[in-house]
Amino acid sequence: VDIGHEVVIVILKGHESEYYLDGRVRLVSAELEPGVKNALSALRFYKRTIRRECPDVVVALTLKANLMACLAKVVSGVKVPLIVSERANPFVRKFFSQVLCNILFKVADIVVCQSQVVGLYYEARLGFTPVSVIANPVDEKCVAEQPSQNRGCYVLSVGRLSCLQKRQDIAIRAFAQVALSRPDLRLKICGIGDGLSELMALTNALAIADVVDFEGNVENVMRIHADASAYLMSSDFEGFPNALIEATASGIPTVTTDFSPSGIAQELVKDSYNGFVVPTGDDSAMADALERILEGEIREECLLESAKTIKEKFSLNQISKEWLVTCERAIKGGQ
Repeated sequence: VDIGHEVVIVILKGHESEYYLDGRVRLVSAELEPGVKNALSALRFYKRTIRRECPDVVVALTLKANLMACLAKVVSGVKVPLIVSERANPFVRKFFSQVLCNILFKVADIVVCQSQVVGLYYEARLGFTPVSVIANPVDEKCVAEQPSQNRGCYVLSVGRLSCLQKRQDIAIRAFAQVALSRPDLRLKICGIGDGLSELMALTNALAIADVVDFEGNVENVMRIHADASAYLMSSDFEGFPNALIEATASGIPTVTTDFSPSGIAQELVKDSYNGFVVPTGDDSAMADALERILEGEIREECLLESAKTIKEKFSLNQISKEWLVTCERAIKGGQ
């Protein structure tokens, strides 16, 4: 909207956005109840909205919206240029859902992915449908202006509390191994979720409850905790984790699991440069990498250089330009 485009956001349920919207952005809602029973109503609403708004291009996001937009193009004659945006990890999606994606995404003008690995996955399955890779932008309000020159005596973990995906249990076990020789070191875990009681029980079982802080949701967490000695990301799988990009853009030395096969970990974290990538589920490997960071193996000038590069590469201005170029391509039929 800042450069003159009209933007309409269409949602299927609820009547307001969970995120701040510029006043010039129009929000249109079907106000439907969630569930498969309303799939036909959602399809009809989408078709009516497209006919009324006459957009130059549609960008679909999330699985249901992607499939609905593709289906409308196939069965309802909705011919508007369509960009499908894969925001999750197709390698861990349920088989039937992914087969539908592989079939229906072929009718899109362009498919946008968030990593090179996911992009290659779709290139091998979509035939002549163009595939582009566009990452999430870094929100500058959420990251530190400069990497900290004075590290605090604590390690940071951020994310929804879950022992099934985010695996903070791995971060806790890794920290427990390091804390044996560093009694002054603390672990700060930011986030909420169903795994809280299980994770608290684990800290008690490992006798480290007195040096682990569960801080709940923390706004602009990486900016506030930019002086952390290290950031631990312990997920088994991810799409494009904003917390990881915000940590590296803030210059926090990072240990992340190689939450394959999305490929994002290897794109953002380089061993011995701004952190380390370790195998998923391996708390000992994470502990070893954390110890190397605490011993000073990562140089501050490398963290400064890495943070600057990541901020530039994933800046809102840069990512917006990539989206606008992709929209122009879709309007021209993917050329």
